[in-house]
Amino acid sequence: MPAGDLLKNRLLRFLLALGAGLLAVALALGLVYREQAAAQLRTLVILGTVLEAPLLGDVARFATGEPRLEDRDVAGSPALVAYPSGEGPHPAFVFITGADPLGRENPTLRRLAEGLARAGYVVYAPEPAGLPLGEISAETVEASVDVIRAVANDEDTQGGRVGLAGVSVGASLALVAASEPGLRERVTVVAGVAPYTDIREAIRIGTTGTYLRDGELVRFEADPYLSLVVARSLFAGLPPQEGSEFVEALRPLDQSSPDPLAAFRACARAGAGLRELFEALPPETGGPLSLLRACSSEDLSPAARQVVRILGNTDPRRFDELYAGLPQETRARIEELSPITRAERIEAPVRLASPPRDKYFPVAESRALAARAPDAEVLVTAALAHADPEPGDVPGYLQLNGFVVEVLREAAG
Repeated sequence: MPAGDLLKNRLLRFLLALGAGLLAVALALGLVYREQAAAQLRTLVILGTVLEAPLLGDVARFATGEPRLEDRDVAGSPALVAYPSGEGPHPAFVFITGADPLGRENPTLRRLAEGLARAGYVVYAPEPAGLPLGEISAETVEASVDVIRAVANDEDTQGGRVGLAGVSVGASLALVAASEPGLRERVTVVAGVAPYTDIREAIRIGTTGTYLRDGELVRFEADPYLSLVVARSLFAGLPPQEGSEFVEALRPLDQSSPDPLAAFRACARAGAGLRELFEALPPETGGPLSLLRACSSEDLSPAARQVVRILGNTDPRRFDELYAGLPQETRARIEELSPITRAERIEAPVRLASPPRDKYFPVAESRALAARAPDAEVLVTAALAHADPEPGDVPGYLQLNGFVVEVLREAAG
């Protein structure tokens, strides 16, 4: 038997034993700790569905009603909605995924929505403006807030309150939304996996491969896709007449691009010489040549020109100076995407989880927010690989189980 199959079989046997053991413990404790036991039972249903574990998943499907999944518009955003069987109202979750081109079609997301629905929750997984493309802006936040408010006001939402959850950038959006006036008192819990919490540090990582921790620069090599999301988001945050040309030129690049910022560094090196080159070339639509043409243009606004400088810079020592060179209004719009600037205003419990070495954002981001929020905890577990479960880590799965139990218990409150 191949080593991979052997590992998979061992993991599945472990999950079966873990599920049976936890189920027995939950039932045994049910008389005394009914709320905790109920959360544990729901967790087993969710994990059995998401991980597609044999027997445990079969039991979850046999013991629960068949949910109904449908795609619909919610407050102007397309969304996957998973309804539990039976009559409402139901406790509700809004789950915001990361900057994933698959969006609500991601198979893991659909299994998670199904698992939560089998556990008795109505689940909304929206695609707020720009999110699937990694173009995060104030419009993305506004669309997320609109969805959450609509869900809280829906007659099928129990108690008019909603749990928020997300992964990566989606978790960051959930944290920002949870601080909104008129909404924060209606949020039961915010659960997030590997978010950024300071947009300035996310930009620093994406351009220089470093971040600031306790006043010291620390090396952090992120997946190149973060650089692309940073570039798209910075230009998407500018007024359309200033950033749209760059937004369009960046769209042909994708998650497989090994160096999304190469064109900006070329602009930084060549300067005015690029303008002379492009005068002799025909117009190019999309891709690196369009980026080179756009960033060498004499017609750039001061904000767009400074964004180009930031994206072309690789020297960590110059980052703060370049960032400070952005117009104040532009910086203010960018920093509205930072959960850490709003952490004190989040009334709901915040439960964050992260792998020890995430491929996009350091765990220091989650810890920084937890130090400011009134009620926040951070779990560091090797059972996660960014947003996905990591096979084979038994202690990590026990930690992950406890994390989900706690989130569901808070959501019930």
